[in-house]
Amino acid sequence: MGKKKEKETPEVALEKLPIKDLKAEAAKIDGVEGVYGMTRQELVSAVRKSKGMEEQKPGKGGSIRDLKSKMNDLRKKRDEERAQGATKDRLNILRRKIAGLKRLSRKSA
Repeated sequence: MGKKKEKETPEVALEKLPIKDLKAEAAKIDGVEGVYGMTRQELVSAVRKSKGMEEQKPGKGGSIRDLKSKMNDLRKKRDEERAQGATKDRLNILRRKIAGLKRLSRKSA
């Protein structure tokens, strides 16, 4: 067949690259040390910085940790309101908010 082409890393696809490829990209960069001990996020930011790309900010909902804390707060609020005898409409509103946050957390992962 043919030779394998080196992968071009468009700015969107950096997060999707396997860690092995990210480490190989980061190892090529001068001034970056400890590549094989870095986390995925550190590797992505190092590669972005070297290529002059802007850092991507967390999505619409924020980081996963923030989303999960919001979900837990809403669950507590839902349980309190359920114990106080809230209407089904109010409980449905809270249920939909929790489901929306779960959806956002899955998308941002």
